Amino acid sequence: MAEQSIGIGQFALQARLSVSAVRFYCDRGLLSPGFVDQSNRYRRFFPSQIADAELIRDLRTMGLSLDQVSEAAGMDPSERADFIRAHVEQLEEAAVNAAEVAAGIGYGQSSRPAKPVEPTVVLAETLLEAIGQIVPTAGTDMTAPHLMCVLVEIKDHSLRFVATDSYRLSIRDCVPTNAGSDFAIVLAAARLTEWACVLEGSTSQEVKLIANEHGGLTATGRGISISAPRLPIEFPPYEQVLNRQSVPTTQLTCDRAELLEALSKFRGPEPLRLCVGNQQIRLSRGPSSDEVTARTIGKFLETWVNPEFAASAAKHAVGAEIVIEATSPDQPLLFRSADSGTYTSLLMPVLQ
Repeated sequence: MAEQSIGIGQFALQARLSVSAVRFYCDRGLLSPGFVDQSNRYRRFFPSQIADAELIRDLRTMGLSLDQVSEAAGMDPSERADFIRAHVEQLEEAAVNAAEVAAGIGYGQSSRPAKPVEPTVVLAETLLEAIGQIVPTAGTDMTAPHLMCVLVEIKDHSLRFVATDSYRLSIRDCVPTNAGSDFAIVLAAARLTEWACVLEGSTSQEVKLIANEHGGLTATGRGISISAPRLPIEFPPYEQVLNRQSVPTTQLTCDRAELLEALSKFRGPEPLRLCVGNQQIRLSRGPSSDEVTARTIGKFLETWVNPEFAASAAKHAVGAEIVIEATSPDQPLLFRSADSGTYTSLLMPVLQ
């Protein structure tokens, strides 16, 4: 009997990876879909590929670079064990050296020359799209200025944008043409909105991003020269939120336009009741209700959300279909595209 294929969401779920991670590893050539459905261009995988994804996940958790993961994945088990053992020994040696250097801080600066700063190159169109997706999630409350910002960073060869207003968290990972030197810079969300106005007329060209000598971020390209100063604040530890996300027990996939149309019928921020199950998502508030057909997996879920925030999360996702995942009624809901783009939004439920 032929092996039954599964979608990227179910594949990521079983491999205990985020969908964005699966897409990223596919883009980097570490994973390959079983095939691509020509009718909708969605990636399809086979259950037999889960072991490969789990191996990549574990190797990355150990701190191996993407090149090292690619090398190790192609080895036989015995050779891979020796490779991993050598890597662990290097980590231990590095830890000892780091401790010695830390103990000597205050007794003189390192004489090693600074590494040259390499720019990150990305399409202006990608940069503009990321700004449009992330800036709406930044805070607007003047009494909490530390949330009126966006974290921009180069991490794992990916250009990442992050924003939160404490009720929701949005992340967009972009695959740059060239990932340059690592940086993590907090910028004012309003400044990035200004960038968007400049970028709108130059979407087809490449833009170079570089952390400038003053600690801010500069973007340059043909006819483009914009910059933003670094904000002297510490961005909330968003990765702790991501790491606390449990394996979802409920997952739905539905038409994004249909969900947006249903959400548009519930105006205002008053909590909206969501019930997921029986191959549908039911939205209700008081006497008003609506239903959207969905493919559902897992347990029945009932939770409450701010409909304006839910609509924003669905609007800024990419692709025809959207996936919503949850672990329990009192934990964040994860909104993401079914198979297009690398935008993820976490939405806190409204506790009743």
